[in-house]
Amino acid sequence: MTNMHEFGLMKSIVDIVYEFAMKNRAEKVTKIIVDIGAISGVVPEYLSFYFEPCTKNTVMEGAQFETNLIPAIGNCNGCSSTFDLLENNFVCPACKGESWELTSGKELNIQGIEVI
Repeated sequence: MTNMHEFGLMKSIVDIVYEFAMKNRAEKVTKIIVDIGAISGVVPEYLSFYFEPCTKNTVMEGAQFETNLIPAIGNCNGCSSTFDLLENNFVCPACKGESWELTSGKELNIQGIEVI
């Protein structure tokens, strides 16, 4: 099962990496690393599914594609504790507060590009 949302995201990632590769006169992209937030709405497996077809006949063809899942971390507005939102059902484990600020978890960033 795949999702067209991730197809569009992969096309955007490929465009960004291609532009980087051309600006840096790279002959080949060997690895792309992407950070994906746990509550970003992006499914890493779906994104990875589109890597090969989107990089075919480009300097990225055959490159390694890695994803890092970034946890959804909140900072409690009540007691200032930092906690994993998903592991704690969005409730601060220290004070049971439900008011928090998101500090990570919605990312979708190209973390690294390796070229030769």
